[in-house]
Amino acid sequence: MKKIIVHYDLETKTCDVADVTPQNTLLFPDKPIVECGQDWRGWWYKESEIPSKPVTVLEEEVRKKRDNYLKKYVDCIQLVLRWETLTSSEREQYRLYRQYLLDIPQQAQFPQITVLTFDEWCQHPSI
Repeated sequence: MKKIIVHYDLETKTCDVADVTPQNTLLFPDKPIVECGQDWRGWWYKESEIPSKPVTVLEEEVRKKRDNYLKKYVDCIQLVLRWETLTSSEREQYRLYRQYLLDIPQQAQFPQITVLTFDEWCQHPSI
């Protein structure tokens, strides 16, 4: 999206930007209007200079999603009362899904990996 670059930091390549409006165009007549975008932190950059998300950030996001799915789909099922109501086939599905989630960080594609919900995984259990 086009923004008025009010200030550009040469060291970090970050920008202070303003929306392109008639009022701002008058306020900043000598400032360039450039395609800009935000990185994963919300910092503004010229579109061509937006940094990639570091691998450590991607890994943390995938682990967080995996941990949430463990809580949502596995841990709650393993409560004794609920677990006892499942068939042996259903129990095995949850065991395999839990193992799938735990193995995610060891996958070759990690962290460029999509973490599947239980329902999604049931459609493709070989993933």
